[in-house]
Amino acid sequence: MSSPTPTPTAGSTLTSSGILPTVQSYGPYIYWGLGLVASLGIGYVLYKMNYQIAGVLTFLGCVLALFYYYVKWFQLPSKTEGSWPPYTTACPDFLTLADAGSTGGVAKCIDYVGVSANGRLQKADPKQTYKPSNPSDAKYYFPINKTDKNTDLCQSAAEYGLTWSTICPE
Repeated sequence: MSSPTPTPTAGSTLTSSGILPTVQSYGPYIYWGLGLVASLGIGYVLYKMNYQIAGVLTFLGCVLALFYYYVKWFQLPSKTEGSWPPYTTACPDFLTLADAGSTGGVAKCIDYVGVSANGRLQKADPKQTYKPSNPSDAKYYFPINKTDKNTDLCQSAAEYGLTWSTICPE
């Protein structure tokens, strides 16, 4: 006969049972306890070696360092992670803004890397000069109408085989 496997009961995890939060609340006490014992030990060894001033100064320096890191680690609020990327880019991923569209309201980005998945946007040679107004150079530019909504821009980027991580969800 095999013995039945135990089934977990409600509240059996460390977090839900309150064990982990209780252990975490002892963190500052453990920190101060170990820190003071180490500081006293180092200061005592120096004091007994006839370095009384060095022993006292080392002990005081260690206590100041303990206080600094106590405030830094246990008292200050933790920094919350912001959204990534921290700003919205003007062009799809890996494209370079070539014309801000100051006159026609349509900005143009150029691809110097060759990231278009479907080849609709051609890779431009950085050594050559392209003019956004030249119709034969249109295959090197991704147009961005400044009045388009993010969903329209995402759809347009997808049509060109591009990704735009700052405005388009996966």
